[in-house]
Amino acid sequence: MSRSNHGEFVDPVRQVDAEGLVNVLGNPLDKDTFRDHWTMLYIGKPGCDESCRTSLDKMRQVRLTQGPEMSRVITVFVIVGAGDIGHLSEYLLTQQNMLVARLQEDSSEKWLKPYIQKDGKSPVDTRRVYFIDKLGQLMMYFELDGESKEMDKTTGMRKDLKKLLYDSKIG
Repeated sequence: MSRSNHGEFVDPVRQVDAEGLVNVLGNPLDKDTFRDHWTMLYIGKPGCDESCRTSLDKMRQVRLTQGPEMSRVITVFVIVGAGDIGHLSEYLLTQQNMLVARLQEDSSEKWLKPYIQKDGKSPVDTRRVYFIDKLGQLMMYFELDGESKEMDKTTGMRKDLKKLLYDSKIG
């Protein structure tokens, strides 16, 4: 049986929002930040090691390959845990309009829950890029650990996003 998607569908989709997230200045994000556009989201730690940076680079590249449609997509890096992120400042400037948010400690368990998939792994400890549709529904994710035999994972993400944008009845 052939399948046309490269990512894993979240079944059932889960409603998510930005409640409990603050920007780098400490100001709360609007609860509906993930609405009215497609969102590619990565969850990581303040240290953001090389694999974290590679994941963020892949998200940026996939967004840029959408050409005129890229304005319909935002990229978000959610930082979980205490720790200084000053060392990331220069790197994050290269990420072209990526929204960087920090999860408030008192909100972390509730906020992370929808991102836990069937394997039960914490989203902080996985290298996953999550797709959120324009209605704020978590609907797909890409596992970036390991190698894909069929194609580069960035290519799979790019193809799925292009198809979602093209087929979308919600904009």
